[in-house]
Amino acid sequence: MSTISSFLNKTLLVIAITAISVVAYYKYDQQSNTWVDINDSKKKKRKNGISSAIPDIPETELPPTTPGLYICGATDKNTYLFPRRVELFDGMKLRGIQFDNDRKNSFGHQAIVIDSKGNLLRWSIESNMLTPVLERQNVTQIRLSNGKIYALNKKNKLLIIPNVLSTTSLEDNNQMQTYEFLDLSILNKSNEKIIQIDSGKDHLIVLTNKNKVYSASTNTNPNWNKSKNYFGQLGLPDFSENEDDKDFFKPDKLFEIELLNKTIKTDKKGNQKLITRKIQKISCGNNHTLVRDSNDDVFVFGCNLNGQLGLDSKYPFVPYPLKLEKNEVTSKSIDVNCIGDSSFITTTSDKTTDKNVKVENYFAFGNGQYGELGIGNYTSYQNILSPVNVLNKNANELNDPIQNWSVNGIDNVICTLHSGKVLVWGQNINGQLATGKKIKLSIPSTIPGLLMPGIKNNSKSVYKSELNLLPHQCIETSKDISCIFWKA
Repeated sequence: MSTISSFLNKTLLVIAITAISVVAYYKYDQQSNTWVDINDSKKKKRKNGISSAIPDIPETELPPTTPGLYICGATDKNTYLFPRRVELFDGMKLRGIQFDNDRKNSFGHQAIVIDSKGNLLRWSIESNMLTPVLERQNVTQIRLSNGKIYALNKKNKLLIIPNVLSTTSLEDNNQMQTYEFLDLSILNKSNEKIIQIDSGKDHLIVLTNKNKVYSASTNTNPNWNKSKNYFGQLGLPDFSENEDDKDFFKPDKLFEIELLNKTIKTDKKGNQKLITRKIQKISCGNNHTLVRDSNDDVFVFGCNLNGQLGLDSKYPFVPYPLKLEKNEVTSKSIDVNCIGDSSFITTTSDKTTDKNVKVENYFAFGNGQYGELGIGNYTSYQNILSPVNVLNKNANELNDPIQNWSVNGIDNVICTLHSGKVLVWGQNINGQLATGKKIKLSIPSTIPGLLMPGIKNNSKSVYKSELNLLPHQCIETSKDISCIFWKA
């Protein structure tokens, strides 16, 4: 027995020493969920130009109070864990910016910029170039889908600009990009004007000044009809993958979502009549859409594989608008927002806070694999509307509700509160949340303030600071990159 006991003790000692050696030599990577070689990890970080050190900003750089643009996250050349000023934009104010999340080409990270005059520019981030795309069109809104730019101008024309993100001809020849106008004849019949556009991977949704909603496919691949409305993202139940009428699959053709715009109302006597809903807000994810009307009801359609429509799993795809059932929590919805496969609803009630301000609450549902729901856990399926407690506390206890959502990221969110404070959560593998680290976040968190020129930075002072945007500053996010810019 003593021999067996001695053998077991020696075996356990060897196992313990081996385990300690493994832990000392390897570390657990939270993003990839694997153990990685510490030395290889360090080499990789040096190779990609990633540094955890807080950079010192040259005294000659313009201060954060001067208009310009700051970038944060990963490009093909560098990773910026703290926002860094881009000299190319010094002195510029922008109407808007949207990054290309698809990157279906080899031209590196790109963004489309609307300058202060409404001209479109392509920003090739790795080469640090701004190239004119479209001038003298006075563009006010843009959306990207399937490699195309959808640009709304002040004359209520919706322009389609193809292939901008997959060509070098603009730089080579310094030429303007060709474009065409989306056929708006369906709107002109009733003298409607577009006031908001949004898009997903394969669909475009527009809202008009008469509070009506229309949709169009953005997919131009003739050999992939399934994607045209496979998830029901167009909100048009007449569409099917076996549809004989090929006009239904024609890209960039607007159709009215009649089951959303109209409904039947029954009076007390049982008489029925057709009435028109007044839609107030639209928001698109990858393959789904949320809509809010003037009665504070929320309608959903499209993909529900992650619960992003707030419906039971027996509804994986919903090809027509369904109204979310109201309850005590969601009795009055005042805003809707979507990212990739996740959704957010803002609600209010007749209750007031201690400061006599109406209570405002935020709920999330859908994919939260990287913490993008902000509810404190990581899950790929959530069809029950769950409160985002940090946002609710800020709104109701600190009287600081959300002023602006940045939801152009696939799996991350950035919000600006009324005070100017910025909260971030979700995927952060590229440092795109500007936290100074590359750790994903499952609850909304503040981020450090912008680094000041000519000041020796240290971790204690930087991480103790909080970013508060100035009145004309905006923050925009994307899959890999975020930026802060001055609004024109």
